[in-house]
Amino acid sequence: MSRTLLLDVGRELTRVALLHDGRPEAFDLTRHEGSRLVGQLFLGVVSRVVPGLQAAFVDLGLDRAGFLHSKDVRGPAFPAMAEARGRGAPLPPLETQLKAGDRILVQVVKDPLGSKGPRLRTAPTLPSRLLVLMPGADHVGVSQRIETESERARLAAILRALQGGGGPGLVARTVAEGASAAALAADRRRLLSLWSRLEAAQATAPAPSCLYEDLPPALAALRDWAAPDVTRIIINDPALGAAAKRYLEAVDPPLAERVEPWPGPEGLLTAFGVDAALEAARQPRVPLAGGAYLVVEETEALTAIDVNTGGFVGGRDAAETLLATNLAAAEAIPSVLRFRNLGGIIVIDFIDMERPEHRAQVWAQLAEGCAGDGATVRISPFSPLGLVELSRKRVRPSLRAQLAEPCSHCDGLGWRPAAALAAAEARDAVARAAAALAPGAQLQLTVGSALAEQLRRQGPPLPSEIDLILDERAGLDPEHFALSTLPGARGGEAEDHD
Repeated sequence: MSRTLLLDVGRELTRVALLHDGRPEAFDLTRHEGSRLVGQLFLGVVSRVVPGLQAAFVDLGLDRAGFLHSKDVRGPAFPAMAEARGRGAPLPPLETQLKAGDRILVQVVKDPLGSKGPRLRTAPTLPSRLLVLMPGADHVGVSQRIETESERARLAAILRALQGGGGPGLVARTVAEGASAAALAADRRRLLSLWSRLEAAQATAPAPSCLYEDLPPALAALRDWAAPDVTRIIINDPALGAAAKRYLEAVDPPLAERVEPWPGPEGLLTAFGVDAALEAARQPRVPLAGGAYLVVEETEALTAIDVNTGGFVGGRDAAETLLATNLAAAEAIPSVLRFRNLGGIIVIDFIDMERPEHRAQVWAQLAEGCAGDGATVRISPFSPLGLVELSRKRVRPSLRAQLAEPCSHCDGLGWRPAAALAAAEARDAVARAAAALAPGAQLQLTVGSALAEQLRRQGPPLPSEIDLILDERAGLDPEHFALSTLPGARGGEAEDHD
């Protein structure tokens, strides 16, 4: 098993892809100006507290206010909240802890999504290469992706020793596996120095204002994506390649030796099949072996994944054929979730299986594939209807939200009025207008090319005594038409239909 990290840096975008044995496994895209807020610290101003939601809206100086729920209000500045949590009691009402006009230090934990502003918390965390510093906590932790118990115990012991019985909380990240005590101590010193500077800035900075931004996109990708099992790091920009080597030499010297330039001239992501995978990921259908396929549909509330046999016929045993299709789907779905960065609630409609042991096999295959996911995934058992529900932590928009925007014509529905219906509505409008006109009068019907063709196929829309002029315009929407009487005809104004 080998992993390759690709960094494609352009003038306005940084695109990062992770390959697993040559196949695209994960992708991220960052605009160089103002698109990624997660991790940033703001000195905000509470604009209003909503008791019914137990939430506050915080002015960050952005176009949308941030959303702060009471469950995300933690830290030394809110002792009453900590006391209630310690006793297992209900949290005090948020309106007793915050009021409009309060200055408050918050961190963005979720980027704005759709009409929603950024999600906030009051207990910041500061990541580095090996550690995460938690200034408002005092405990230590180890990444769940480090599975060896002896290594987990070693790291926890080092972190407790670094704390010395007090000080901010620490979490060892996945890449800390095998790191020396000296490397961990150096990482902690860098983080403590950063936090000290932020505390000083908080006392003097105007509100609202941004106090801390993450590393530049490419270096942040190296910090977060370049795990020890990454064997190649290929960068298409020579200057960034040099900066990446300097950064890695300071935080993880062995990885610095794996940085390679990309000679081109072919695009980096094109050469490694990432662009083709991105194009395929724009489509709802995901092909599986043997002709079966998935259909992935994103909605605001959840993502639905439907499993279909398609052209897969399998063997003579129908139950085994369905099992084979569902197993192939369960193997593919975790990769689909990661590459498309699908989060929130996901409902999978597997093909019905009557045998409990078959359901158990499919569920186990799905759980195994999700076990290596960097995001937190929770999978429910099969429901009585044969559905599997899972949740996957979402911290940034899905791939579709990054690469596309809702259609301005259909508002993202993906549907438009049927051509035959639009033609029928146009014919009815013409008939109503003609009824008010004298014989020989003229009507003009302005339509797009598709609607004009539909009307021609259906035949003349008017009695012969009315003169209809069909004004065909290529740029109009398929169902749009406008009806008007020409000068000299009685009967009224122009009529526009969308």
